[in-house]
Amino acid sequence: MPSTPSPLTALTPLLQEVIAQGLAFKDSEDVFARRATPHALRDLLLEDLPEQPATAQAVWEDISKRLLPYCVNMNSPRFMGFSV
Repeated sequence: MPSTPSPLTALTPLLQEVIAQGLAFKDSEDVFARRATPHALRDLLLEDLPEQPATAQAVWEDISKRLLPYCVNMNSPRFMGFSV
């Protein structure tokens, strides 16, 4: 009897993409891809929830394009801050 593939199997390429982007980010020498004021970041993050559900791929694309460029790469040799 053939087994039914797990729903998670369909997410494998997406998870591989997420991991690859995360590793590329941590391997980068850049501390920031982009900078923004606290108010601009707040406005970027605070919005109404969508009316319709989205696919995992669409959610990842939104996160990687809108939010990840503003993350701080503490692994960069140029990072001189200290988190507490």
